[in-house]
Order: sequence, then structure tokens, then C-alpha cells
Amino acid sequence: MDGMLELMREHAITPEQIERIDVHAGSNVLNPIRFAIARTHLQAKFSMAGLLTMIILRARAGRQEFTDEFIGSPQAQDMQARIHTHVDPQIEAQGMEIIRSRIELRTRDGRLLVHWAPEKYRGGPLNPLSDEDLVGKLAACADGLLDAERQAKLVRAVRRVEKIANAVQLARLIQP
Repeated sequence: MDGMLELMREHAITPEQIERIDVHAGSNVLNPIRFAIARTHLQAKFSMAGLLTMIILRARAGRQEFTDEFIGSPQAQDMQARIHTHVDPQIEAQGMEIIRSRIELRTRDGRLLVHWAPEKYRGGPLNPLSDEDLVGKLAACADGLLDAERQAKLVRAVRRVEKIANAVQLARLIQP
């Protein structure tokens, strides 16, 4: 997903310019994918087309994108129909210990843009999320549910979690 975002930003691609996207990956990435085109927010969790559509249309894949309204919208359905996945034998032959993928994006004006996802992907064991990234993810997930003050209290509590005697204290902080 980061690779799709990088490709779009690097080449200043807009959704309207996209003719077709082909995602090449190993079976370790594609076997869990159950839906070629997601029709609901739950299906989108198991749909490469659904996930990439979120990135293409909104530049993120957060709580606001995982809704039936968004994923079922004509724009999202149209974009998903342009995204295709392929198990790539060359990627497969490199082994399954690392997630590898390649995105090929064909524009309506005929350009072919290719992007290999970094093997040290963000959030993976070789490139873990920073504290700042984690706080950002919390803010995105809690937006509209917890105000900024409650989010800040939660971050402070999590940073000292080993000193908390009872997890109920954390549970109270996440209650809207």
C-alpha cells in the first residue's frame, strides 16, 4: 500500500489518469486475498483492489475508508475493476520470508510506471513503525471517537504500560 502511494506521489498520478494496475506478488501476499472486488467494508480487508483503491482515492486506508458507503461507491467500484493481481513466479522463487511485490500502473496516456515495494516495508520487522507513526495511527483510528485530550492521555498511559497495575485503566481511556 505504501508502494502505491509512493508511485502516485512520485509521478503526480491522479485516479482519473489510471487505466489499469497490475500487482505482482508471491502467494504469501495474495493467498489471503479473498475478494477480487470488495462490495463491503469487511470484504475490503481481504481485497487488494479494495485496499489499493483506498490509497488511490483517499491517500490512506483508515477507519473512514473501511465503510460500506465508501467501498460501495461508484468511484471505488470503478477503480477496483481496474486493479488485477498476479502470483509472480520470479517473486515466488525468492522465498516467503519477506513480503515482495511489484506494481505496474498503466496510465490512460499509455505510460507504464513500475514500482517495487521495498523489502524493508514500513511497519515490518526490518523497519518498525516509529513512536510518531504509532501516535499518528492512533489519531487516525480515534478521530471522531476520542477528543485530542483523551488521545494524549491514552498515549501517555501506553508509554508507561509496564507500570499500570490493571488493564482496566487503559480500557477506560478508550471508551468514547
